[in-house]
Amino acid sequence: MIRTLFAAVGAFCLIASLGAAQDAPPSYEADYRLFAAGRLPAGVEDAYGRMRVTRRMTCASIAETQTLEAVFVSGGRQSTLTQRVSATTRRDQSGMRMTLTQRGLSGETTTRRISAERTEAGVALDFDGRSVGTAPPETLFPSAFFAQAARSAAQDEAGFEALLFDGAGPDAFRVSVNIGGARSYAGSHRGDPLARAEAWPIRLSYFAREDRGARALLTTETVMDADAVIHAAVLPLAPAALRAELAALRYLDAPTC
Repeated sequence: MIRTLFAAVGAFCLIASLGAAQDAPPSYEADYRLFAAGRLPAGVEDAYGRMRVTRRMTCASIAETQTLEAVFVSGGRQSTLTQRVSATTRRDQSGMRMTLTQRGLSGETTTRRISAERTEAGVALDFDGRSVGTAPPETLFPSAFFAQAARSAAQDEAGFEALLFDGAGPDAFRVSVNIGGARSYAGSHRGDPLARAEAWPIRLSYFAREDRGARALLTTETVMDADAVIHAAVLPLAPAALRAELAALRYLDAPTC
């Protein structure tokens, strides 16, 4: 779920949706088709694109990559946004490294390198070689956060609240998770059939860590199965939100540990 908190159109929360949902989730590569999510805002005539997500499990880490190309048409002219996110999280959740690169609609390119290390005092955060602070010890990385979401969904729980650091800003966010009822996959895609056809709609509301009772900074939605494979999602891009739907899926070989 790509968030509107990095460069004008977003840090990357889609990559945050793809963490481990169990001790050894499958490695996979998935392609998604993107199209306008609902009514387009004034001035935008069309919006579409494509996205690829790859997750590779190793014995020591979870390596994830997301690439996105989104096209927006205004006044008969096309503008293209491209984004690439690569993240590696240690399986023991002791640290995470992430690189975010974006080429904006006006052609400018921004790259950010982020590291997060778990210490006795909390989670030490570093942006582009500069310390930006320490998040509380209970802060989760995306893979552990979505593992908790998958467990909660499988146990028919309505949701939970937790602190999440996903690289969108120099602190953890307080995230409220609301889980809907299970649904069966009704789409169609190329490649391998889904190992798990049952999935849950999950609504994520992001708040500043210290704010209580404030309005959410951002709310987004995804449909995710127990293997943390995304079936569909809404990407809150600017100038128009896009909906991602699974177009192709290939499961990758698992490591022997």
